[in-house]
This record gives sequence, structure tokens and C-alpha cells, in this order.
Amino acid sequence: MHNNTLLIVTSDHGELFGEYGYFAHGGMLKRPLVHIPLILHHRSLIPEPGVREIPVSIADIFHTIIELLELDGAAPTGTPMRNLLDPHPVEAPSYSQFKIGRTPEAGFVYQHDSRSVWNPDRRHFILTETEEYECYDLAADFAEQTNLCPRQVSKEQVVSEVTAFEAQLKELVETPQDLHITQESRIDPQQERAMRALGYVGGGTAGRSSENLSWHGREHFNTGVFHLGRGEYDPAREEFNKSLIIDQNYRPAHVALGQLLFREKQYHEALQHFLKISSKFPGDPEIQRLTTVLYALNGKPKQAERLFLGLAELYPEMAPKFFNQQGNMFLRRREPEPALILFDLLRHRFPEVAAYKKGYQDALRLKKKSQGRK
Repeated sequence: MHNNTLLIVTSDHGELFGEYGYFAHGGMLKRPLVHIPLILHHRSLIPEPGVREIPVSIADIFHTIIELLELDGAAPTGTPMRNLLDPHPVEAPSYSQFKIGRTPEAGFVYQHDSRSVWNPDRRHFILTETEEYECYDLAADFAEQTNLCPRQVSKEQVVSEVTAFEAQLKELVETPQDLHITQESRIDPQQERAMRALGYVGGGTAGRSSENLSWHGREHFNTGVFHLGRGEYDPAREEFNKSLIIDQNYRPAHVALGQLLFREKQYHEALQHFLKISSKFPGDPEIQRLTTVLYALNGKPKQAERLFLGLAELYPEMAPKFFNQQGNMFLRRREPEPALILFDLLRHRFPEVAAYKKGYQDALRLKKKSQGRK
């Protein structure tokens, strides 16, 4: 190793090996998950080995490299810049975050985003809003077995500690150029093999196939799903479009934009969207199912029948279940017309199923009832 080489070994998170009854690294921000190794080696700048007890942050790695290379680098976090090679770095809080609402996995301990602040006085504040408020004295309770909330530390104090730190953070402003740079970035084959072995890459080439997206793009897509689930349609649309700038062939984002139009009850626009992407992804069953439903919503039974029969032939178990669920959804929403079309298709294709006949009769009664009110 050259004398001017700085070697840094760290991790993005820790792991639970039975602590608190779990074997994982998701869904919480307890000390074993945020207290990670950080090893620095430099022959001249670190002449003597040693251990420092001061808590630092992964963000400080960026600051250290910027200062070592004598580059002009702002503090993107808004917190004080700390050079880890400084013999006496400034003590400051360290911040962690887990965005559970933007990831598709299930089975996490908590079901809301978590944030934590580890203060220089060795107190660890963890905020999982509406679920859990935690504070641990790491000097006396390094294993975090005794939550000081609410007897010694109030919920309000936990919120104050976390939000006070967040108030000084600088918002990352992402430009279209940043998205295009991600689009052009490709990992080399050796890196891809290593990531695949760790389970971080699915089938196909990372970031290039219709079902694989770069981590940058997937973050935008997952954030869009988060906003869509909360009914925040404009932010959701913006995030889905950003993921498509990174990979224009990412099928889930195309489908999500159509579902967004569906939720906004822009049925004509949603149908045109799905007809457009069906040519981009020919034969895709999800797109064909949703297009069939939109034909029904737009009062086009013949077109709906054509797609429906093909899906019923190819997917005799999945297709009827899906369209039955959609028909019942329209009944609950007091929309008899699309329900009539779907149940009519179902009862003719599967005459032995009494539920489809009943659905058709319920839709017919609902239609007559709504006409009577007019």
C-alpha cells in the first residue's frame, strides 16, 4: 500500500443476531444497527494505532476525503464538517433514518419511518411516530434494555431532539442532469457479480432490464409508491417520472402512472396510457388485466371481451379471481356500469360459478336503482 493511500472500512448498517428477539437489519434503529465499524488506515496521517470513543457519522467520511484532497466541498448535511483524521474532531450528534414506508418488504417490527439521534452525551433518541418513542442512556445501558420513555424522558423531548437535528439539514436538490448521470452509470461485471452474490441484484443486468432498476431509480419509485398510498398524487407522479428518466423501460413505473390516473378517475386518459404501454410490453398480463378493466370503465364491452377471453384462457385461475374482485369493488363504489360488463363476461365464460351470476344481478339492481333516483 502506498504511503499516501487512505483505507476506510465501514458498513451501511449493523445486524441483529437475536438481540430483542430478532435476526434482521430492518425496521428499527436500535444501537446494534446504527453502531457500525469504522476503521481508517494511513501510514503517515495515522502513525499510531488507537481507538476513539467519540461517536461520528458516515457523512464525516465525505468531509474527511474532501479536506484531505483539498477540494472545495460544502457540508451537504448542514451539520458541522468533521475531519476524521483530526486528532480532536468536534463532538456532534449522529443521525440515522429508516424509511419503512418506501420499501416493499413486510414483516418489520414497526410500520412507520424511524429516525434517531445519538448525542455526544451518549443518549440515543429514537422516534417512530405514532408507534414508539425511545431514549436510552448508552453510558449506563449500552445494550439498550431500558427505555427511559416516558418515565424519565417525555415523548415531546424525543420529538424535539430528533426534529431539532433535522431542522439544520439541507435539502438535496436533484437536477435532471443528476438523473441522466445515474442513467449512464453502469457497474462493471465484477461488481455486479459481487452484488448478486449478496442478494442486492435480481435477474438480468442491474438497472437495464425492464424489471431491474438502479438503487437511485428504485428509491424514486418506492417513494412514489409511498405517496400514491397516501393519496398524494402529484408527488407520486413526479417520483415515478424520475425513475423513468433513469430507466425508460422500467415497467412497474409505467404501470404505476396508469394506476395513478385510475385513482384520479381519469379513466379515458388511463386507458390511453395503458394502450400505449401495452405496445411497449406486449403480452404483459398485468397491463392486459388493467386495460380490460379500463375498457369496462369507458363503456367498451367488445374490446373488454377480447382481452378478457385471452386472459381467461391463459390464466384460468388468476383472471376470474381478479375480475371478480374488480367487479365487487365497483359495486362497493356504486358504479354499476363497469361491474355489469365484468360480471357479464365472467358469467358467460364461467357459467358454473354462482357468484358471478349473483354479481351480475347485483349490478343490474344497482343500475336500476340509480336510474330510478334520476
